[in-house]
Amino acid sequence: MSMVLVNPENGRLLDVLRSRKNDYLTHYFNQYPLAVRQRVQAVVVDLYDPYRPLIKQLFPHAVVIADCFHIVGECNRALQNVRRQVIKTHGAKSHVGRALKRYWKLLSQDQTKVDYQHFRRRRNFRYAALTDSEVINRLLEMDPTLAATYDYYQELLFCVHHRDAERFKQLIAVPLQRLPEAIKRVSVPSANMPLRLSLALSASFQTARLKALTIKSK
Repeated sequence: MSMVLVNPENGRLLDVLRSRKNDYLTHYFNQYPLAVRQRVQAVVVDLYDPYRPLIKQLFPHAVVIADCFHIVGECNRALQNVRRQVIKTHGAKSHVGRALKRYWKLLSQDQTKVDYQHFRRRRNFRYAALTDSEVINRLLEMDPTLAATYDYYQELLFCVHHRDAERFKQLIAVPLQRLPEAIKRVSVPSANMPLRLSLALSASFQTARLKALTIKSK
């Protein structure tokens, strides 16, 4: 698997490495003198655990930053995993299973962009005239764990989109026992990483743009 190096402040592509294995990365970055690497102040990465000790070894003065773009992606995957588990529990052909399968995209949508005004007949709810927001509410009433995971996901989206570092700090500081099991794997790496949150929140948008560019180039 390759690795893309980007300037987090302007999104400029620096290099594309053919491997992300530790030996290869160590050899690559050791081409730069230690004095140069010591001037690196921050490194923005995804949640891949082996990166962290390697970064501290190669860039001893750098702050390791969890990229919010990847945290949001992990959180959304956790939400969809909970949704699938609820479907499995109730059965794919049950009312709950059919509704959660049909309207899964609404759960991933930013709630600030959800349609609260236009009513449409919904086949999975006895053709009741419902807005998208009302459909979401009915889906969340089906399972408390799904609702709790959805709330966490939406709170994370708000922090990232509004670049609200303080609110993000409070979110990742929530005690683990109060979090749904699926979210704990997302929250723990975030909370354990030293975060320069203002940079992390801005860098996530640069990473998102680069990711879109990479997909388009394929």
